[in-house]
Amino acid sequence: MAVRNTQSLLSHLSELGFSVNREKSILTPTHCIEYLGLKLDAVSYRAYLSQSRVEKFVQQLALFHRGNTVTLRACLRISGLMASAISVVPQGLLKMRDFQRWVLSLRLDSRRHLNRKVKVTPDCVIALRHWKTPLNFKAGRPMGAVSMRRTVTTDTSLRGWGAVYEGRTVNGVWPLDLQQAHINYLALLAIFLALKLFLPFLRGHHVLADPCISVRANAVPTEVNHHHIWVVADVSPFRAEKRHLLPPLPAQVIWQFSPRFWSSPNAPK
Repeated sequence: MAVRNTQSLLSHLSELGFSVNREKSILTPTHCIEYLGLKLDAVSYRAYLSQSRVEKFVQQLALFHRGNTVTLRACLRISGLMASAISVVPQGLLKMRDFQRWVLSLRLDSRRHLNRKVKVTPDCVIALRHWKTPLNFKAGRPMGAVSMRRTVTTDTSLRGWGAVYEGRTVNGVWPLDLQQAHINYLALLAIFLALKLFLPFLRGHHVLADPCISVRANAVPTEVNHHHIWVVADVSPFRAEKRHLLPPLPAQVIWQFSPRFWSSPNAPK
């Protein structure tokens, strides 16, 4: 039946004027297939990095030891491999940012300085630690869209912050030193605090953080929108390690909990 359906599909595509590249196609029905560096398993319904892609990762990462010198081309090659794997490596997008930040700190042009040699620093080694863990390549990710997620809405100003989750509210006032911080930093800090407080209700679920920013002056729309996209992309998997999102919280942060939050029968103790 599967073979007959395959032939029927090929005939239909041919009638529509399409040409199938048989060398790059796998026309034999199978439950497991490799495509663009990914291994797609229809039985477990999970996607993994293909073995050839993992070997390429290991080969390139072997060059990045503390004190070694590598070319900018090698750095960009690693970045490209990361970009191709973020969909199946746990926290891939979040962990990729650390290495990107290190590459940008080199202040080299990707066209003129491809063969420029740079020294692998301790910061670079730390940024690659997640990618040198074999288990992260074997874990894989479930295929398909997220069927359900929890939504946490936050609001931030230079004076304070607030958050709402399913009718439960919480808010706080920034200490004087934080009131001088950039509004985008405060917006991310508000999300961190909200997720921390609502953790008993959110643990094990996908979370969509919807931030609002209130400022006295007009903010640059592109800058605010960029941070909104970053928050949704990087904070949505709540299993991400929050300590990588923000530095340690100031001890003098003033908490003001809404009575509505504590009066909820499901509120955390």
